[in-house]
Amino acid sequence: MFVKHQSKIMKWAMANPDNTFNLVLMVSLSIRQPWSVIGKQLQDVQENGKASKFLFGSKKDLYAYMMDNKQDIFDILKATKAGKVSQADCLYRLTQVPGLGLAKAGFVMQLAIGMAGCIDSHNVTMYGVNPNTLKMGKVKAEKALEKAKMYLELCDKLGGTEKLWDNWCNFVATRHPKHFEDGYDVSARHCSYLGIKPQSFMERLFS
Repeated sequence: MFVKHQSKIMKWAMANPDNTFNLVLMVSLSIRQPWSVIGKQLQDVQENGKASKFLFGSKKDLYAYMMDNKQDIFDILKATKAGKVSQADCLYRLTQVPGLGLAKAGFVMQLAIGMAGCIDSHNVTMYGVNPNTLKMGKVKAEKALEKAKMYLELCDKLGGTEKLWDNWCNFVATRHPKHFEDGYDVSARHCSYLGIKPQSFMERLFS
């Protein structure tokens, strides 16, 4: 699932800063929200901008921040993908975006450049991770960078970005059978929510 869908998202996200902005926005909207409703929420924000009812608290702050900094976020993701910036530096920079902790900053990297991963509440439950270890808190840059490195090491320890993606999708599908056909459906929505055509049924059948 990761191989089929993330590659499409990466190509799209790294095409221009506006696409990166929408990807980060989708990640922000997913905070404390069921995955099944994120597509409609993102569409509402795209239609209504900062007036959207789904932009509140840090999500509203993120929207304003990304409007001003989408080029910078696009550039650091692109540089990280090219190996010019370390994954830890990239992750740390993303945690400076309002509302993005280590997990959601890792989600941005996972979607946009196929690195890191999202150790959210579902993965915390699956893998028995102490959630307190994932909190960044208000720390100095040096300590924050150490936490970013620790988070990336944990992603690797849990199997890496591909395994985290696929296991998460299957877990969510099992938890919410009324909303998803299977893990593949969960995975494909990462594409469809962003307006990217996922793999067709026939392509899936013969792949």
